[in-house]
Amino acid sequence: HRRRHSFPTRRSSDLVCTPTRAAILSGQHPARLHMTIWREGVKDQPQDKPLLPPQAETDLPWDVVTLAEALSSAGYFTAHVGKWHLGDLTHFPEVQGFDLHLAGNHWGAPATHFFPYRGTGFGERRYVPGLPWGKPGEYLADRLTDEAIEIIRRAKDRPFFLNLWH
Repeated sequence: HRRRHSFPTRRSSDLVCTPTRAAILSGQHPARLHMTIWREGVKDQPQDKPLLPPQAETDLPWDVVTLAEALSSAGYFTAHVGKWHLGDLTHFPEVQGFDLHLAGNHWGAPATHFFPYRGTGFGERRYVPGLPWGKPGEYLADRLTDEAIEIIRRAKDRPFFLNLWH
């Protein structure tokens, strides 16, 4: 009689973005970075299952050269707009090669996608920084897109890299 292992069932709420974002910015496989699960999931991994979870990091390491760092060193203006979810305040876009950072933070999702983009959600107080002067009913993806378009306009003829993550 073979022993069967029980693996958790995937739900749509289990889909993760942190590993993909880390891979896009670093050019490395998420497993090499030890970023194979979302930030909050690193702290809550079950330790009482037949298969133990792998080592996981919550923050994109500083020693990883990002696409933004490579382009910045080549003279590009680099901007990140939107969701970050790759580290805490000490690992935000500004220390990962971005000249401009707008609306990103360490949370995976805001409390609401409508202005003023703050409130209680996911059991804590959350907000999206750097987006003042909105109007009630304004939708976050639309606002981020408008901000990205303005960055492109201001870059003018300068080479730029815009990282827009809704």
